[in-house]
Amino acid sequence: MAPLISVVIPTRRQESFAVAAASLMAQSFQDIEIITIVDVEDKGQAWARNQALPMVRGQYILFSDSDIEWRPYAIETLLRTITYAEPTKLFKTGYAYGGYETYTNIWTGYPENIHRQVLDTVCMRPWMWDDLLHYPYISTMSLVQTDLCRRYPFREELRRLEDWALWIELGLAGYCGVWCEEVLFSTLLRPGVSHGPLDHETAEQQMRGLLKL
Repeated sequence: MAPLISVVIPTRRQESFAVAAASLMAQSFQDIEIITIVDVEDKGQAWARNQALPMVRGQYILFSDSDIEWRPYAIETLLRTITYAEPTKLFKTGYAYGGYETYTNIWTGYPENIHRQVLDTVCMRPWMWDDLLHYPYISTMSLVQTDLCRRYPFREELRRLEDWALWIELGLAGYCGVWCEEVLFSTLLRPGVSHGPLDHETAEQQMRGLLKL
């Protein structure tokens, strides 16, 4: 029997999650439930994702932003990857992740002629503990064991790099990620939407101070 996958989507007031929902409905794997949390008071995505945890019924949680366009085979690939992953001598498998593309839309002169231009392909590298400690190369959009999400929720004190903090905390607890070696989703590049005024260096200092690294 296939496990239930709980997809958690944080949104803001008047923000549509139609893009993510449409691509989730088109998945080859359909034993899913979708949980959306509206962050009315702008408490942050970490808060919103944590709010969903008591509602989750699935064995695994797939985190998804509202504007993520998932490839049709994404959930099936992630589930297969985490199911057949072999633990290492030092780490147990706790989550699975893949790569993704960022893109921009280019108007070519007519309203109906909008061309999608891929800007970059990200997160296409295997899990390595030493690398993870120095660089946040794993996306939030990963498939994670539900019990681990409940034991190690997102750090709501952080307004940026909270996903990096989670992956490091799981590593410190003895859990690794496993890379599925495929591009699983696309996202429209919108600079400043998720990062806000906090620069990467300041956010990293806050994260390392919180985790006492």
